Amino acid sequence: MTKRGGSAARRRCCWLVPAVGLAALAGTPARAQVLSAGLSGAPVVNLGTFDDGRSLATGWHVGVSARLDLRSRPFGLQADAGVASSAYEEGTREGSVQSWNAGLGAFYRVGAVTATVRPYAILGIGVYYVEEPERNLITPAWNAGLGAEVGRGALRGFVEARYHYVFTWGSDLQYVPLSVGLRYALNP
Repeated sequence: MTKRGGSAARRRCCWLVPAVGLAALAGTPARAQVLSAGLSGAPVVNLGTFDDGRSLATGWHVGVSARLDLRSRPFGLQADAGVASSAYEEGTREGSVQSWNAGLGAFYRVGAVTATVRPYAILGIGVYYVEEPERNLITPAWNAGLGAEVGRGALRGFVEARYHYVFTWGSDLQYVPLSVGLRYALNP
C-alpha cells in the first residue's frame, strides 16, 4: 500500500482506455469478432503495508470475464467481475480484507486470434467494493497485466498476472492475482 497523493486527473485518465477500445470496435461486423466467456482462480500476492503497519498475507481471487476479440485486429475489450480475500499478516491484526470488483479493459494481443499461443497485455479500470472489519468503501481502481491464452477451437486455457491499484483510505490497496483459467469461445 502506498500513499494516495493522486489527483482527480489521474483517475479520469483511467476512463480513456475503454473509450478508445469502444471507438475501435464501432463499425466492426459481428462475424469479424470472437465473443468468449471465462472463469479463473488465483492466489493473490499483496504488495506493501498500510499506514499503520498492517499488512496482508497471500490470499485468493476468483473471477469471471467476457471478452470481445477482433479477428482482423490485435486488440479487443474485456469485462471482468471477481472477488478477492486476504487475511491480515499474523501479529498485525485479526480479520481479513475482501474486495469485490467489476471493470472494463482493453487488451492488445500478440499474434493472430487463430494462433495456438496468444500472449496479450491488458489495461483496465473498475469499481471495487472493499470491506475491512471496521469499514467499507466503494472506490475506483485501475489494473494492468500480461497473460497468454493457449489452445485452439472453442475451449482455451489462459494464465495471467494483473496488478490492481485500488484507491482506499490513506494508503491504497495493491495486489497481483496470478490467475489460471478457461475461456469458452461462443463463435470460434
